[in-house]
Amino acid sequence: MKRLLKRLVIVAAAVLVTACDFENYRGRELTSSLTVSPREFAFETTALTQTSFQIQAVGDWIIIAPQALTVQPLYGSGDTEVSVWIPAAENVSAISYTLYVCGTDVTVPVVIRQGTEE
Repeated sequence: MKRLLKRLVIVAAAVLVTACDFENYRGRELTSSLTVSPREFAFETTALTQTSFQIQAVGDWIIIAPQALTVQPLYGSGDTEVSVWIPAAENVSAISYTLYVCGTDVTVPVVIRQGTEE
């Protein structure tokens, strides 16, 4: 359990360091107005799971996500439905991931929890 917690802290720190630390992406100006719905997911199982959320934006946005997640699309423009595939979590009772939807001066976290805390 300690090893898992340590890995989660390292992943979270790496994501926070890279999360939304830019004003443009591939030469595009990112939006300063976006909303995400829903912003939190909770699954009782730790099996392979898929979910989706909606982005509403006036312009371009980008998503910064942990490598364990498969997210499509990772960037786009305007209103979009984003799909997320969460891997099966083996040998743990619970795990949590946070991805970030980013614009200029706006960062919206999306939290995904799998399993139940003991």
